[in-house]
Amino acid sequence: MILLIAILGLAFGEIYLSIKIGASIGAFRAIMIMVITAVIGLFLAQLEAFALIRRVEGRFKANGPMTDEAIEIVFVAFGAILLLIPGFITDVIAFLFIIPPPRAYFAARVSPGFRRKIEEVVEKKRAEFASRKK
Repeated sequence: MILLIAILGLAFGEIYLSIKIGASIGAFRAIMIMVITAVIGLFLAQLEAFALIRRVEGRFKANGPMTDEAIEIVFVAFGAILLLIPGFITDVIAFLFIIPPPRAYFAARVSPGFRRKIEEVVEKKRAEFASRKK
């Protein structure tokens, strides 16, 4: 129920803000801002995803923990998905998930249960890869 209220609140907020900004600067300019932020954001998300993948590869080769990087990859992917939703609020949230300092802040505060699940998946995949390599 709380999730439904949050989604509806976000949808109404996006519509309200889009109408207000469109009325203020013009509909065409508002749409162009949304398109440009989506393009720039998706490019940035791609760069960040590749950087995180390189960090994961380095940790894998050093047999180090990769949970933090895996959680950050989830945030970057979710941010990229949010950029595909038209609106200003989702764009701001997406950029917070893509840009490294706020992303690291959010990733450090995920629930212990989510962190444990990610850790299990990472270790399972590490074991699968190691068994295939033999």
